[in-house]
Amino acid sequence: MAETKYGKYIITNPMNVMPEENLAHHPDFDPTGGRPPRPGQGVFLSGDTIPGCPYYCAIQRTSEVPPKQPFITAHKHDDADEIIMFVAAGPDADLGTNVTIEMGEEGEKHTFNETTMVYAPKGVTHCPIWYSPFKEGKEFYLIAFLMQPYYPTE
Repeated sequence: MAETKYGKYIITNPMNVMPEENLAHHPDFDPTGGRPPRPGQGVFLSGDTIPGCPYYCAIQRTSEVPPKQPFITAHKHDDADEIIMFVAAGPDADLGTNVTIEMGEEGEKHTFNETTMVYAPKGVTHCPIWYSPFKEGKEFYLIAFLMQPYYPTE
Protein backbone atom coordinates (compact mmCIF):
# COMPACT_ATOMS: atom_id res chain seq x y z
CA MET A 1 0.00 0.00 0.00
CA ALA A 2 1.14 3.55 -0.69
CA GLU A 3 2.99 5.45 2.00
CA THR A 4 0.12 7.48 3.36
CA LYS A 5 -1.09 8.28 6.83
CA TYR A 6 -3.19 5.09 7.05
CA GLY A 7 -1.54 2.95 4.38
CA LYS A 8 0.38 1.03 7.05
CA TYR A 9 -2.93 -0.50 8.16
CA ILE A 10 -3.75 -1.93 4.73
CA ILE A 11 -1.88 -5.16 3.95
CA THR A 12 -2.51 -6.93 0.66
CA ASN A 13 -1.71 -10.67 0.65
CA PRO A 14 -0.11 -10.54 4.13
CA MET A 15 1.28 -14.09 4.00
CA ASN A 16 0.40 -17.02 1.81
CA VAL A 17 2.06 -19.72 3.91
CA MET A 18 2.23 -20.60 7.57
CA PRO A 19 4.79 -18.78 9.71
CA GLU A 20 8.19 -20.48 9.91
CA GLU A 21 8.04 -21.25 13.63
CA ASN A 22 6.19 -24.29 14.94
CA LEU A 23 2.78 -23.20 16.17
CA ALA A 24 1.81 -24.62 19.54
CA HIS A 25 -0.94 -27.27 19.50
CA HIS A 26 -0.26 -28.09 15.80
CA PRO A 27 2.09 -31.11 15.98
CA ASP A 28 3.71 -31.89 12.63
CA PHE A 29 1.03 -29.91 10.79
CA ASP A 30 1.79 -29.13 7.16
CA PRO A 31 -1.05 -26.94 5.86
CA THR A 32 -0.08 -27.72 2.26
CA GLY A 33 -0.13 -31.50 2.72
CA GLY A 34 3.27 -31.55 1.00
CA ARG A 35 2.03 -29.55 -2.01
CA PRO A 36 3.13 -26.03 -2.97
CA PRO A 37 0.72 -23.44 -1.51
CA ARG A 38 -2.03 -22.30 -3.87
CA PRO A 39 -2.64 -18.57 -4.27
CA GLY A 40 -5.25 -17.50 -1.74
CA GLN A 41 -4.91 -20.76 0.23
CA GLY A 42 -4.10 -18.94 3.45
CA VAL A 43 -3.42 -15.52 4.88
CA PHE A 44 -2.12 -14.72 8.32
CA LEU A 45 -2.16 -11.46 10.27
CA SER A 46 -0.30 -10.83 13.52
CA GLY A 47 1.66 -8.24 15.43
CA ASP A 48 4.54 -9.02 13.05
CA THR A 49 2.50 -8.25 9.94
CA ILE A 50 1.25 -4.91 11.25
CA PRO A 51 3.32 -3.75 14.23
CA GLY A 52 1.00 -2.83 17.07
CA CYS A 53 -1.89 -4.98 15.80
CA PRO A 54 -3.35 -6.53 18.97
CA TYR A 55 -4.91 -9.58 17.21
CA TYR A 56 -3.86 -12.77 15.46
CA CYS A 57 -5.98 -13.96 12.53
CA ALA A 58 -5.39 -16.95 10.27
CA ILE A 59 -7.61 -17.77 7.30
CA GLN A 60 -7.06 -21.12 5.61
CA ARG A 61 -8.99 -22.37 2.58
CA THR A 62 -9.73 -26.04 3.21
CA SER A 63 -10.89 -28.59 0.64
CA GLU A 64 -9.49 -31.90 1.85
CA VAL A 65 -8.80 -33.84 5.01
CA PRO A 66 -5.40 -33.01 6.54
CA PRO A 67 -2.83 -35.82 6.23
CA LYS A 68 -2.85 -36.25 10.03
CA GLN A 69 -5.98 -36.08 12.16
CA PRO A 70 -6.63 -34.52 14.47
CA PHE A 71 -4.42 -31.76 13.09
CA ILE A 72 -4.67 -29.69 16.26
CA THR A 73 -4.50 -30.93 19.85
CA ALA A 74 -6.70 -30.02 22.82
CA HIS A 75 -5.48 -26.78 24.40
CA LYS A 76 -6.53 -23.54 26.03
CA HIS A 77 -5.33 -19.96 25.95
CA ASP A 78 -5.06 -18.62 29.49
CA ASP A 79 -4.73 -14.98 28.43
CA ALA A 80 -6.91 -14.63 25.32
CA ASP A 81 -10.31 -15.49 23.90
CA GLU A 82 -10.46 -17.22 20.51
CA ILE A 83 -13.12 -17.35 17.81
CA ILE A 84 -12.91 -20.24 15.34
CA MET A 85 -15.06 -19.93 12.22
CA PHE A 86 -15.89 -22.54 9.61
CA VAL A 87 -17.34 -20.64 6.64
CA ALA A 88 -18.67 -22.40 3.53
CA ALA A 89 -17.08 -21.11 0.33
CA GLY A 90 -20.10 -21.82 -1.88
CA PRO A 91 -23.52 -20.25 -2.24
CA ASP A 92 -24.97 -22.48 0.47
CA ALA A 93 -23.83 -23.04 4.06
CA ASP A 94 -22.59 -26.62 3.32
CA LEU A 95 -18.97 -27.08 4.43
CA GLY A 96 -18.63 -30.22 2.32
CA THR A 97 -17.50 -32.27 5.31
CA ASN A 98 -18.48 -33.06 8.87
CA VAL A 99 -16.38 -31.17 11.41
CA THR A 100 -16.06 -32.47 14.97
CA ILE A 101 -14.58 -30.29 17.70
CA GLU A 102 -14.26 -31.03 21.41
CA MET A 103 -14.93 -28.40 24.05
CA GLY A 104 -14.15 -28.29 27.77
CA GLU A 105 -11.97 -30.45 30.01
CA GLU A 106 -14.46 -33.28 29.55
CA GLY A 107 -14.06 -33.25 25.74
CA GLU A 108 -17.71 -32.58 24.91
CA LYS A 109 -18.02 -33.36 21.16
CA HIS A 110 -19.87 -31.15 18.69
CA THR A 111 -20.30 -32.16 15.04
CA PHE A 112 -21.60 -29.89 12.28
CA ASN A 113 -21.50 -29.58 8.49
CA GLU A 114 -22.69 -26.00 7.91
CA THR A 115 -21.14 -22.57 8.44
CA THR A 116 -20.46 -22.43 12.19
CA MET A 117 -18.68 -20.18 14.69
CA VAL A 118 -17.06 -21.44 17.90
CA TYR A 119 -16.20 -19.14 20.80
CA ALA A 120 -13.48 -20.39 23.16
CA PRO A 121 -13.26 -18.04 26.16
CA LYS A 122 -9.81 -17.72 27.72
CA GLY A 123 -9.10 -20.66 29.99
CA VAL A 124 -11.58 -23.01 28.22
CA THR A 125 -10.07 -26.13 26.65
CA HIS A 126 -11.01 -26.55 22.98
CA CYS A 127 -10.06 -28.96 20.21
CA PRO A 128 -9.00 -31.43 18.83
CA ILE A 129 -10.73 -31.02 15.46
CA TRP A 130 -11.45 -33.78 12.93
CA TYR A 131 -12.90 -33.70 9.40
CA SER A 132 -14.75 -36.45 7.55
CA PRO A 133 -13.94 -36.97 3.84
CA PHE A 134 -14.87 -33.96 1.70
CA LYS A 135 -17.60 -33.92 -0.91
CA GLU A 136 -16.21 -33.43 -4.41
CA GLY A 137 -15.80 -29.73 -5.26
CA LYS A 138 -16.59 -28.42 -1.77
CA GLU A 139 -14.39 -26.23 0.38
CA PHE A 140 -14.62 -23.87 3.32
CA TYR A 141 -12.58 -21.26 5.11
CA LEU A 142 -11.19 -22.03 8.55
CA ILE A 143 -10.68 -18.72 10.34
CA ALA A 144 -8.98 -18.52 13.73
CA PHE A 145 -9.16 -15.13 15.46
CA LEU A 146 -7.16 -14.86 18.68
CA MET A 147 -7.49 -11.77 20.87
CA GLN A 148 -3.72 -11.32 21.18
CA PRO A 149 -1.04 -10.31 18.64
CA TYR A 150 0.68 -13.69 18.31
CA TYR A 151 -0.25 -17.35 18.28
CA PRO A 152 1.80 -19.30 20.84
CA THR A 153 4.82 -21.10 19.42
CA GLU A 154 6.55 -24.16 20.77
